[in-house]
Amino acid sequence: MKTDPQPIARADFIEGMAKGMAVLESFDTERQRLNATQAAERAGLTRAAARR
Repeated sequence: MKTDPQPIARADFIEGMAKGMAVLESFDTERQRLNATQAAERAGLTRAAARR
């Protein structure tokens, strides 16, 4: 039995995109390599959110 995936709510998608951008913006020329904890701290997110 195949079920269709549930559509992603627009608000959830935009929030997830914003978190992803915050993680990407935590990197700079001085900090090109960060682990999940460091990226989360710089982005103001939890480590779990930064990993997702």
